[in-house]
Amino acid sequence: MTAHVKVQEREAKELQSLRAKAEKPLYKGYIISLMIVAILIHVVDEITTLVGNNVKSSMVTEFFVDGMGMTFNDGLSYLAAISSVSFVIMLIVPFYKALADRFGRKIFLVINTFGMGIAMLICMTAPTFIVYFIGTMLGSFFITHDVQVLYILETAPPDKRARYYGITKAIGTLGFVLVPLMRGVFMGDDPTKWRMVYLVPILLTVVIGILALVLARESRPFLQQRIEYLETPLEERLAQAAAAKEQKKANKNKSGVFSAIKFIFKDKDLKWVIIAMLVYYLAVTGMSGYYEPIMYEAGMQTADITNALFMYGFMFALVILLAGFVGDWLGRKWTVIIFGLLSLVLFGFFTFSANNGWNPYVVGALYGLYLGCFWQGGDYFMMLSAENSPTGLRSSVSAASIFLMMFTAIAGNFIMAAALRMTTISSAVLIVAVPAIIVAVLLVLFKVKETKGVDLTKIGSEEM
Repeated sequence: MTAHVKVQEREAKELQSLRAKAEKPLYKGYIISLMIVAILIHVVDEITTLVGNNVKSSMVTEFFVDGMGMTFNDGLSYLAAISSVSFVIMLIVPFYKALADRFGRKIFLVINTFGMGIAMLICMTAPTFIVYFIGTMLGSFFITHDVQVLYILETAPPDKRARYYGITKAIGTLGFVLVPLMRGVFMGDDPTKWRMVYLVPILLTVVIGILALVLARESRPFLQQRIEYLETPLEERLAQAAAAKEQKKANKNKSGVFSAIKFIFKDKDLKWVIIAMLVYYLAVTGMSGYYEPIMYEAGMQTADITNALFMYGFMFALVILLAGFVGDWLGRKWTVIIFGLLSLVLFGFFTFSANNGWNPYVVGALYGLYLGCFWQGGDYFMMLSAENSPTGLRSSVSAASIFLMMFTAIAGNFIMAAALRMTTISSAVLIVAVPAIIVAVLLVLFKVKETKGVDLTKIGSEEM
């Protein structure tokens, strides 16, 4: 039997299976059930993303201070340096994400959900830092896929798509409150019990994975697209693939990460947006990864740190709301400038409050505000980038920006690692963040044009 015949037989079986799934009617209340599943997966996604940072001081103390005899800051420095390896995972993720276009959404919805649980289980039971680090890298891999978002976008009614996405994301984000809640229940004032913070999220992930397996159906747009593809004769598809390959050679700038990078640095407006954004993201590890160790270094009790962490979700939601109004009122440039500078000012107030025994809820509110401002500055950089990109390259420019940010984030990690060996944690953050954010803001102020109100359909691509 030739390879050609084997392919045809395999595809015939797949086509029969997909047709059966497509003909099966959705059960009553399916959309509501899917939204609930998506919300729950958003919860697990947020927890997997943030739980490590919320027990960082306890983990560093166990593995580096008690386990290796390092000082606390040296342990943080070592962690910062080795964490740079995790950014390499970004090189693999695009290829993994693409598999959902071949094998469907549901299988990856389930795999990613269980994968996050396995990652947290590895972290919880890790006997050594290397095993713990493997768990964190595995978690980073699975949280980047966001199949639940794709499900909502492909399943929700077209006139309610944004509404459905906003509801699921907003409610899911509040799931972060579960982490400080578990800190309060299991750790109390004993930081050595940090591993137990993972327990309930792991169990929750198992339950949610089972719910996704039982309640979710394959998305209709995928079924339609895949069935249409398989119904096209193999010979015709091979001919189309060959023609597409030739077209890609003839127009290399049309799409793709590396083609987008070339376009970015040819376009005078987009170039400065991306350069400023890359400078800004030198500060990402310092500004987003050390709030809990700063509170620990300031001498706050474990229970007080837990109370402070409760405030993050609420303050972050407030900042998102404010940034939306500022973005439409003053424009994208001034949103980056205002929220970028505010993040530095509020970080200063946060460290001052932690070091001077302020009420833990006030300390937590300042932490949520400074970090929320920093992330909103980054988000509006992405908006400036999208509103400076032609439609045919917008997605590729976004992917290229993330690819380039990986390298600046790694550089920022190593600078943090060096700074932590010389000074306090908060001072080390400022050593990286102050020049990065101020230079980025100046570049935006003097080199980047405003894009508020731009018609995305009329952005030209003459430089392509």
